[in-house]
Amino acid sequence: MKTYSLIHQFFGKHITHCILFSVFINLANLAPSIYMLQVYDRVLPSRSNETLIMLTLLAAYFLAAQAILDYLRGRLLAEAAMQLEQTVSTQAIQQHFRDKIFIKKQPDHPLLKDIATLRHFIGGHSLIALLDAPWFIFYLLVIYWFHPLLGNIALAGSLLLVTLTLLSEHGSKQFIQTSQPLTRQASQMIDDAYQHSQVICSMHMQPAIINRWQQQQQQINAVTRIFGKLAGKVSSHSKLIRQLLQIAMMGTGAYLVIDQHLSSGVMLATTIILGKALAPVESLTGSWKTIVQAMMALRNLSPLLDTPASKPPLLPSAIDGHLSVENVTIFGQRPDIQILRNISWRLEPGKQLAIIGPNGSGKSTLARVIAGATYCDTGSIRLDGINYANGAAPQMGDHIGYLPQDLSLLSGTVAENISRFQAADHDKVIAASRMAGTHEMILKLPASYETLIGEGGIQLSGGQLQRIALARALYNQPALVVLDEPNAYLDHDGEQALQATLLQLKTQGTTTVIITHRPSLTQYADQLLVMNAGRVEKMGSRADILAVTHPSPQTNHA
Repeated sequence: MKTYSLIHQFFGKHITHCILFSVFINLANLAPSIYMLQVYDRVLPSRSNETLIMLTLLAAYFLAAQAILDYLRGRLLAEAAMQLEQTVSTQAIQQHFRDKIFIKKQPDHPLLKDIATLRHFIGGHSLIALLDAPWFIFYLLVIYWFHPLLGNIALAGSLLLVTLTLLSEHGSKQFIQTSQPLTRQASQMIDDAYQHSQVICSMHMQPAIINRWQQQQQQINAVTRIFGKLAGKVSSHSKLIRQLLQIAMMGTGAYLVIDQHLSSGVMLATTIILGKALAPVESLTGSWKTIVQAMMALRNLSPLLDTPASKPPLLPSAIDGHLSVENVTIFGQRPDIQILRNISWRLEPGKQLAIIGPNGSGKSTLARVIAGATYCDTGSIRLDGINYANGAAPQMGDHIGYLPQDLSLLSGTVAENISRFQAADHDKVIAASRMAGTHEMILKLPASYETLIGEGGIQLSGGQLQRIALARALYNQPALVVLDEPNAYLDHDGEQALQATLLQLKTQGTTTVIITHRPSLTQYADQLLVMNAGRVEKMGSRADILAVTHPSPQTNHA
């Protein structure tokens, strides 16, 4: 119920006006029938030109009013659809980001596609067909008022059309439920293949990838073929019933005219009204697939719409950088697998912590949790006492700099990437790049800081990308900097620049966490943390940990 109340909140007034417009539009639909009835039964027998002129003007007036109201109804629904999209899209994108940083990633619904489906339904002809559908009963009653026999014929034919519509609904729902996962899977597979095209081409994997995609397409085509047969049968039967119904109405009307139960004007008027009565049913039959898709989209969006918006916590004006990791545990895809196991430690403001350990020990996962890039199942991450784990305080990201292993630079200019795509402060961009030791390198690029990278831009080396990503992490002097293998792509000069950056971070009092395999990056670290199998094996001062891990020759001799 919350979902529908929220949707009503978004565009309830629009829908109310559209319903009122539908009343006048459908009443005006009777104008041609009444006009024909009056012409045949009153104008022709009386041969009155004045009556004909007045009837023609009245009919033209009602039809013009109907056209204007129909236009306004369409515009209102289009505005309502755009309002819904603008309001919900932001929530959907934020939810998509949150879903993506869970370790146990669930199959995600394409929420933006669902919103587009709902917008197309509201702003298109399908919702109009639903608004006009109840008027079928009104037109049927009008036909009954002219003669019960004609009403019975119209009712019988309409029930057949409704039955075909229900069959179409059942088939559409099954088709959508079956085809959507298959289509999404095939699309995801080919998108992944495009992203790794260099590897695929170098090892001649194209035939196998294409063959696998074709197999998935064959499954989709098989489902589409079955639905196409059903849809074709429903469409052909619907046309046949409609034509037979019109013949039956005309023939029965002619019979009643011959027996002098009706006038010829009534016979023609009821035939026209029958077309008006069947129009909403026909529209529903043609739009039912869209209606089913909209209902399924609304069901997918219900959890998003039902989640109340939470107010972000108020943050202090300054963050010192006191970092606290408390009982952090992350489970894998199976509950018996723990990637991180009850990790707790503290780091004082301005201190540097180097995290070391073998591959698969959970170092990078811990770095992502500290940076707010991965949610944990239990525990909390606090910076100056503010818990930002699991998105509890998303604005804390302004005070955190993070350099991941995969770099994750986006399509845009160098300056936009360094400034995190915010309103760029040129002085801060320059300061961050100087601190990262990348300023001179960036000046040598074709357009300096305005050089495009990513899609449609120039290709940079891994080392260049890593140094720009480091500048992004340092932008606006964050209180906490998390660096995951920051020298993975660097040459000798780049590593020397990185060492200078680490020293400057320590000098200016920035809390820093470094994930590394190289002891050279730990020379400025105040503490070392050794991880193994998702646990903290030991933690202490750098000298004490290295003394145990790499004992001196005298200690060995002793």
